Amino acid sequence: MAYLGMTWIRRRWLKTIQMQSLYVFTHSQDFDHHILTKLEQFLQNEGWVDPQRIATWGFFYSSGIAFEAAAFDKRIKAVIAQGLMPEWYLNPDDQEWLVARAVQDRANQLRGNPPDYMPLLNEKGEHFLLFKYLQDMTPDSKAHLPDWVHRTRKHAPTFKDSLTLQSFYRHAKWKPISIFSSIAPTPVMILTPENDEVVPPEYQKSIFNSLQSPLKKFHIVKDKGHADFLSVNLDQLLIPQLDFLKEALRF
Repeated sequence: MAYLGMTWIRRRWLKTIQMQSLYVFTHSQDFDHHILTKLEQFLQNEGWVDPQRIATWGFFYSSGIAFEAAAFDKRIKAVIAQGLMPEWYLNPDDQEWLVARAVQDRANQLRGNPPDYMPLLNEKGEHFLLFKYLQDMTPDSKAHLPDWVHRTRKHAPTFKDSLTLQSFYRHAKWKPISIFSSIAPTPVMILTPENDEVVPPEYQKSIFNSLQSPLKKFHIVKDKGHADFLSVNLDQLLIPQLDFLKEALRF
C-alpha cells in the first residue's frame, strides 16, 4: 500500500509588468471544490486513489479550510486539524472602516488602478491587530507578533510584508465554523498546542465536544504554543495522526 498526498494552497499570485500582488481567497470554496473534484476524479479514474480512503489535513489557517471541505464533501472519509483556527473575524472596532476601504479599493481596481495594501507592521514596528484573534492575545504575545515578519524577511528575500485590502474583505465574509456541525459522521481529529496563544485550547476543545462524529480524537501537544508548535519530535506529533487515519480508513 502506498500513500498519495495532494497539496492545495488557497493563495493565488497575480503578476503583471508593474506589480506582484498576493491575494488570500478564503470564501472561494466553489472554485476550489470544482478543481478538487476534477483532480480527485482524474486520480480515481487512473486507479491511483481509493475513494474510500480520502482524508484532508490542515495546519492552523488551513485547518478551518480542511474542516470546511469535510463539511461540504462527503467523499472525504477523515479530517485532521492541527491547531484549529475556526474563523478569522475582523476586530469589530476595525471592520466597518476596513470593509469600506476595501469596497473603494475594488472600485479603483475596476478603473485600472493597482490594488491597495495594508502593511503587516506599522511605523513603530508593531504588528497590525485587525483580526479579533490578534486583538485578544496577551500583551506579551502581541509584542512577539512581529518576529515572524522579521524571520520571513531574512529567509525569503521576495517576501512582501503587506496584505491586500481585498484579503481583509474576504476574511470578513469567511466563517467556516458555521458549517462544522455538517462534518459528522466523518471521523475527525484535532491536535491542539497546550499553550496556544492565538486560539485558546479551551475554545478548540469546545468545538471538538460539539462535533457529532462517532469517531473523533482530541490530542494535546504538551508545552507548546502557536509559534513553536512544530519544534517537537515529529514522530510524537505524527504517529497519533497516523494511528487515527489507520482506524478511520481501515488500513
